[in-house]
Amino acid sequence: MLTPAQQERLQSLHAYEWADDDPETTTQNLDTIFKEIETEEELWYASFIVPWGFADGSLHRILNHKLCERGIALFLYWALDPISCHRNEGASPLPIAALITEIEGRFDQGHFDTEHIAFSPLDSPNYHADHTGIPTPLLAPTTGQIGRAHV
Repeated sequence: MLTPAQQERLQSLHAYEWADDDPETTTQNLDTIFKEIETEEELWYASFIVPWGFADGSLHRILNHKLCERGIALFLYWALDPISCHRNEGASPLPIAALITEIEGRFDQGHFDTEHIAFSPLDSPNYHADHTGIPTPLLAPTTGQIGRAHV
């Protein structure tokens, strides 16, 4: 359950209150919001509402956040459509392909060792029966207790 302060922070994130004409100010504002995130659940909700463009670094902010755990990382991975990326090497935009590769590498290194968020790749519209090229750890659902992912 989110606290009123967390709900307010997420509402501010959703309303783009952090955006500014000055790119440096925008970056500082986003950095402040992400530093204030207190729980995996709040970071989970933030992953749904941040802009998914790569210019402001929001996806990396989530992935690099100290509270990013296996369920959140899996959600990001599957939302980026890794199967299409692997099938069409070179066709995916470079930032997407690079982020997919980065997440795969982090899983391979055992970076995400906690599971608070419930997520199953089978719930992703980007999951296909032919998941050639997807590392085995990225096919397994999490055992987290918070929410169910609806990508």
